[in-house]
Amino acid sequence: MAERMTYTVAEASEIVGISRHLLYKMIKNGEAPACKVGRRILIKKDSLDKWLNNLERT
Repeated sequence: MAERMTYTVAEASEIVGISRHLLYKMIKNGEAPACKVGRRILIKKDSLDKWLNNLERT
C-alpha cells in the first residue's frame, strides 16, 4: 500500500495534538497549511512536517 500524502483536518489535529476547532481556526487565519479539494480540506504531509519543524524554531 502506498504511503499517504494527505491528512484530513481530524487526522492532522490528532497528530499535532490540538483540537479540530483550533486547527480549523488556524487554517482560516493562514497560520496552518491546508488545501481545498472539492468540499474537503486536506493537509499535505510534507506541508504539515515543514510547519511543525518551523514551530520548533520559534
